[in-house]
Amino acid sequence: MQPGSLPDDHEQIVASTWALSIDRANTADPAGMARPLLELLSVLDPNGIPYSVLTSPSVLARLAVDTPDQVRRGLRVLHGFNLITHNPDATHREIRVHQLIQRATYEALTPDQQLDTAYLAADTLQQTWPDIESDELGTILRANITALRETTGTALWQRNNEIHRASLG
Repeated sequence: MQPGSLPDDHEQIVASTWALSIDRANTADPAGMARPLLELLSVLDPNGIPYSVLTSPSVLARLAVDTPDQVRRGLRVLHGFNLITHNPDATHREIRVHQLIQRATYEALTPDQQLDTAYLAADTLQQTWPDIESDELGTILRANITALRETTGTALWQRNNEIHRASLG
């Protein structure tokens, strides 16, 4: 057995169980919000994602929502289904996701969806980066870029023969 793998068919069972939960969460109000949010979260740092990353212009446009409140409601649905931990009172680490959920979500995407998700995450991290960063926020954003690069590999080098700035660190 390889490190990080589960015995027998446990890996498939875990992925199937999470897929059912994600499907159900995606039908909850606001309908259609849970899956795309979780797909984006699947490539970011499981130990803490700033809420502001999920309310950038790129994310709002991709989700076709007008206000960050709609994103917050989608996060609360994911939290209610125990797919994420959403703590609005945390500073810069409002969202946490278990690595198994991230992996199951990311691996369920097609290669084109993985590429789109990688670019959305890179764009939103770039848009979220403050002009003057605090040590804490800068550390958290850098951890999210590192997680993005580790999860997506060379994906940020594959569009228009250009390297996305976020892949450079």
